Amino acid sequence: QGVFWAGIDLTQPPALPKDGNLGYLKAVDPLTGKAKWQVPSDMPRWAGTLTTAGGVVFTGNLYGEFQAFDASTGKKLWSFQTGSGIIGQPITWSSKGKQYVSILSGTGGAYVIYSGDPRLAGVPKGGSVWTFALQ
Repeated sequence: QGVFWAGIDLTQPPALPKDGNLGYLKAVDPLTGKAKWQVPSDMPRWAGTLTTAGGVVFTGNLYGEFQAFDASTGKKLWSFQTGSGIIGQPITWSSKGKQYVSILSGTGGAYVIYSGDPRLAGVPKGGSVWTFALQ
């Protein structure tokens, strides 16, 4: 009693699968349940995703990279290094006819806190909000 327990052992990084990936960004057809495309990731993906009406998927990774992908193909369109890990949910909003996307950057979450994954040792803790205008 009084000790955190999630039913899993996060005291050491998981062994990497043969393909070296611990996660994927995957588009799934909701009518068939089949994957349309997937983008491998060497880290688990803890950030949320947001898809715009223009067919762009925004998400982030634990290294602090805010990314945009083509919703039809999964091709990476753009990325920006925010300076700290991303585990939050991107949002989109508009003002005076211009559309923006915002993301919080600041590492944390169960994997970062408890895994001890040495690949994240150099990621600053940080805490910032980034906003980008969409064209």
